[in-house]
Amino acid sequence: MWSFTKTLFITLTAACLTLSGCATSSADKGLVGKEVPYVRFQSLDGEWRVLDEFRGKDTVLVFWAAWCSRSRSALQGLNQLARRSHGRDDRVFIAVNIDKQEDEEKFRSFVRDVPIDSFLHSYSGNDVYDEAFVRMNGEELPHIFIIDKTGKVADVGHSDKFVYEHFNEMK
Repeated sequence: MWSFTKTLFITLTAACLTLSGCATSSADKGLVGKEVPYVRFQSLDGEWRVLDEFRGKDTVLVFWAAWCSRSRSALQGLNQLARRSHGRDDRVFIAVNIDKQEDEEKFRSFVRDVPIDSFLHSYSGNDVYDEAFVRMNGEELPHIFIIDKTGKVADVGHSDKFVYEHFNEMK
């Protein structure tokens, strides 16, 4: 017979697992095959960039947060792929952080200390209301998009695994 304690334990455990993970479901593929929407983001040097600037390149766009262990892990893995792609003129990696303004130091520390150095980084401090995240129909984290050279969304997902598969690369 189930006791109240067992039921409470299971409920709390499920809630913790759901909240501690960032992505628990498959990504919405609604943008796949479509022209990428107008998206602008501010790089760490304060310069405004537009996603359309990267036409002619395969673009990996990663939305992440420092508090999300899955997005930190995906970003670290993809940084290795970005390093291997260094010097290629046909591929770019962009990381858009969606932490809150008060968490800016956590974000900067993670990028600096890990290091995640092969991405073009963006940070607005606007949390899930980040302009780029909203325009790309951001949902769970990490939210990763592959945009092809023509400016169309080639694939979307929540794990770095599909990025390696897309580019026929090893992790």
